[in-house]
Amino acid sequence: MSMSEKIRQNSLLEERKFLDAIIERNECIASETYEMVLLPEIDFPPSKPGQFVNLYLKGIFPRPFSIAGRYGEKEFKILYKVMGKNTEYLSGFQKGSRIKIAGPLGHGFEWKEKEYSGFVLVGGGIGVAPLFYLWDSLKNVEAKKYFFAGFKNSSEIVEPDGLGNILLATEDGSAGYKGTVVDLLEEEIEKFSSPLKIFACGPRGLLKKAVTIANRFNHDIEIALETVMACGMGLCQGCVVKYMAEEGEEFRLVCKDGPVFDGKKIIF
Repeated sequence: MSMSEKIRQNSLLEERKFLDAIIERNECIASETYEMVLLPEIDFPPSKPGQFVNLYLKGIFPRPFSIAGRYGEKEFKILYKVMGKNTEYLSGFQKGSRIKIAGPLGHGFEWKEKEYSGFVLVGGGIGVAPLFYLWDSLKNVEAKKYFFAGFKNSSEIVEPDGLGNILLATEDGSAGYKGTVVDLLEEEIEKFSSPLKIFACGPRGLLKKAVTIANRFNHDIEIALETVMACGMGLCQGCVVKYMAEEGEEFRLVCKDGPVFDGKKIIF
């Protein structure tokens, strides 16, 4: 490793912000879906919706989780779905347990209230997590706000706190619109005043179609990518995504350059 690489690595490690946190709550709130509230032992640094934290569980590498909300200067919450050994292990943590974390990490959502007549949030499954934080951050914005949330069925539904225009979709029709959340978005978006900005998070298929809809109606869109990460700070170069820059196609790192990107510049 060259001297410049060592300096860069040390700098990134310093920026990583390792913290010990106490688990204040870890409860099942929907089918296999948990809400965990963490209280770092020192003040949690300022964060933005769309950023994430690394939780250090079993094994070498940490696991990334979107910040789903903040409570004052310290507490924050994450949402997660039990889908494998790590999340099953996480679901067993009790109140008062301690866990090592790093964060906030990554690049979050951006918005300028005066540039848009409305903001549209589109989340599928556990992809609603970073949008919950964004929804709360937009509560005092005068522009219209719409939250489209999609799930497989009614047992998986998790709704954001607060009042507003919340539109639900379930694939089996057990609650709300029958179909995918982007199908619902496609039907409703023409009813909203332009210009809009769309924020989306969820599976790749959802994001790709959301970008297609944004292009069709000439709306701006930011997407939060979900992908496998290892280090979470750009050292391992393992979470690359194709990105269309001004100079042409290049690779960007989801953990460091994202996870939020201009959706129209991502090459799916």
